[in-house]
Amino acid sequence: FTEHQPKLAEVREQLWAVSRGERDPETASVSAPVFGSSGELVGALTMSGPKGRFDLPPILAEAVRALLAGAKRATAAR
Repeated sequence: FTEHQPKLAEVREQLWAVSRGERDPETASVSAPVFGSSGELVGALTMSGPKGRFDLPPILAEAVRALLAGAKRATAAR
């Protein structure tokens, strides 16, 4: 796992992660964590679609914005 430490630190800091073609070469996704009342990770919200759409910076930025807002609401509701 040590080779992933820099990426994991970045994900923890920004509270979102993107995956481009890692499982399916034509699919990409963006995810944001949902936390429980004591700060523990209880799940994640994910948006996925054709990889070409997530390559466009404005689309990625809007997906991240929507996911972070939804994750914040889901965390507050816990």
